Amino acid sequence: MKIIAFRRSVGAPVTIPPEIDIMPDSAMTVANRPLFLPDFAPEWEGVVAPAFRISRLGKEIGRKYASRYYDAVTLALRISPVGIPCSDSAVMKAFDSCITLGPWQPLPSSDNKSLEEASYDIKWQDLSTILTNGELCINEAIEAVSHYCTFKTGDVVIPLELRPALALRPDSTFTASINGAEFTVKIK
Repeated sequence: MKIIAFRRSVGAPVTIPPEIDIMPDSAMTVANRPLFLPDFAPEWEGVVAPAFRISRLGKEIGRKYASRYYDAVTLALRISPVGIPCSDSAVMKAFDSCITLGPWQPLPSSDNKSLEEASYDIKWQDLSTILTNGELCINEAIEAVSHYCTFKTGDVVIPLELRPALALRPDSTFTASINGAEFTVKIK
């Protein structure tokens, strides 16, 4: 399993080649466990992002067929160091336990138009937004990445990051929701 996170915001196009970070499964925290902020940076920030679970094997997936390759959505909290040199390097984007996923929510069947018209009501801390599949560009994201690597069942695609980034402090709790499904992370 791998996590593919795009470095783009709402409204930004999906580029070819895509600007992404590919993270191993060790980058993900274990479900229902606290998020421990590493000691190699003095400060940490987190960004919230919708995440989609890949449900089948695929390579060279056309945009028209991309909705057949994901079956669930959740929110991700991705942490990054602040105040250290090379904070944008690959190792600072994919270190162990740098991402936490919420509970997966099943999506409507891709055999009907409801998935194309799906919207996601996302709330985190004091912020909120409603995004559609078109605004997320999930189908374009899957098409772009599938030119370069094979998707496998269980892979996670994060098509964009929601800004602004939030300052994270030890001994706090992060809360968010997507379509009413709660996501809580204790930060240590």
